[in-house]
Amino acid sequence: MSHFGAYAPFGLLTFGEEETDAGTIYRTMIGAQSEAFAINGSSHVECTALARSLMLASIRALLNHANGQHHPLTTVDMLADVESMYGIIPVYSQSEEERRHILAARELISQGPKRTSLNTIFQKLLGSAFVSVRAIDQSETVITPSTPGTVGAWADPSRPSKVFELTNGIAYTGTDIEFVYQHRGTDDGTRLVANDSVCLQLENDGLAENVTITSVSDADGVLTATAGTVLNSHDYGASVTTYAPIISSNQRSLIFVLTPSAARDAQNRRDVEDILQRTLRGITTWSIIESTAPTLAGPWILGTSRIGITPLGPTPLTTV
Repeated sequence: MSHFGAYAPFGLLTFGEEETDAGTIYRTMIGAQSEAFAINGSSHVECTALARSLMLASIRALLNHANGQHHPLTTVDMLADVESMYGIIPVYSQSEEERRHILAARELISQGPKRTSLNTIFQKLLGSAFVSVRAIDQSETVITPSTPGTVGAWADPSRPSKVFELTNGIAYTGTDIEFVYQHRGTDDGTRLVANDSVCLQLENDGLAENVTITSVSDADGVLTATAGTVLNSHDYGASVTTYAPIISSNQRSLIFVLTPSAARDAQNRRDVEDILQRTLRGITTWSIIESTAPTLAGPWILGTSRIGITPLGPTPLTTV
């Protein structure tokens, strides 16, 4: 009679209460032949059945192993090939297990930026190091500027925009302020015209403003325009454009909370950033912060907290 473990040599051993594949195959063979042959524990029939059961179990294990090579969490031999399929270049310091978790997270990107999908992705990627994902509450939303129409120029986006720059700057404020402008690059023949609504110095949030052109001039190749009311001074080379919608909001912001050690680990942050860039829509912004208590992040403490990963004020969290 075969001893315990005879059905599970050479990697065929599986831990658990279920019988091994080789044992199941062996008992099936013996059961089918027991009426035709004598079964006494050491017969030729039993030895042949044992050898065949081990062979078939080995083939089954090889097939299972081969099938697992295309699954992120079980691939071994083809780990590098599967990483290449997903465009992943592993870091030399990462273990094979860490690389498989990154693969498993990358595989789920196709599910989109749903909250449930993000939870699943980061649980596979970081395990217990991932605490929660938190959306900005409606009461916490901030829109800047509060009156966008007075800052940006909101022309019809289907019409070509006019883009120029100041050649002399604007030092004075008030009404009927004249300024000289020129094209940025090659002159394509476009000009400002009366009643154009333009944004001055779009690139500076503190100085940007929307003005209405009341009159223009093109004498001897010098382009000038008069603005009805100018509230700020503007620099030499500042932009002048007819289409500059200026508005920012945190309504599409997400907070990803990690344990302190994970949030401070540069590689973890790179892995999270990579997933978010591939998953979230272009208008969504995010922050990666550390939890300071089971249901709290922050406040920032001088000499203890890290800049960029700890909120200034206490932020309640929702754990996964």
